Amino acid sequence: MINWAYIAGFFDGEGNIAIKRHSRNWGYGFPLCRTVQAGDRGFRILTKIKDFLEVEEIRSRISVKRDSAHIHQDCYDLSIDGWLGVNKFLTFLLPYLEVKRTEAQDILRYRRLYPRPPQRDALLKGWVTRRANRATQC
Repeated sequence: MINWAYIAGFFDGEGNIAIKRHSRNWGYGFPLCRTVQAGDRGFRILTKIKDFLEVEEIRSRISVKRDSAHIHQDCYDLSIDGWLGVNKFLTFLLPYLEVKRTEAQDILRYRRLYPRPPQRDALLKGWVTRRANRATQC
């Protein structure tokens, strides 16, 4: 039976919480929660967790890294990214987390302390509008 306590225990042992940064967000970054499992059993449990998250309206995805040499098992990665999904996910997990409680609290605080800056397109649109208004005033 999959529930939040089970996912929290699973995530405490095998999960990862991070803020990734890239130039599209002007250095603001975006959160990522992920866990990796190997083999068919790992894929089945990640699929069950993904289905549970879909019921809770948390978008997640499973990606695979295949071993082309067939020496090791395939690895499956369940990831949740984006502020809406990660906030909801960590809020539900927080009462049950032990090991990764501090990291989860840090991500939730980060979003409250540093609200997302305006999008680049909105800034450029405002700049173009101001420039057009200035040209008509002259």
